[in-house]
Amino acid sequence: MSPYETMSVATDALESGLYAALDGCDAYAAAVDGLLADEMAKEEPNAVMIKRLKQFKVRVTKIASFVEDDGLTEFVFLRDRLFSVDQIDKGEFI
Repeated sequence: MSPYETMSVATDALESGLYAALDGCDAYAAAVDGLLADEMAKEEPNAVMIKRLKQFKVRVTKIASFVEDDGLTEFVFLRDRLFSVDQIDKGEFI
């Protein structure tokens, strides 16, 4: 494979991984939300469990934010400049 093809495959895999991480965060948050709703619907909710689940929700929200804000912002550069690898390999990039 050419350098461009190699980097293209790697870039696609990275992009899939980033979006899979976001999907994982969404699934995790949904699980936490479900457990929180169940716990709060109890006649005697467990305050310690509710506190812990809320901490989990805050953390997974931060993870999703990192991926969206920092990870995908940096990724845009990789995707946008991928063409340069092909040009460099062909001796056309200045």
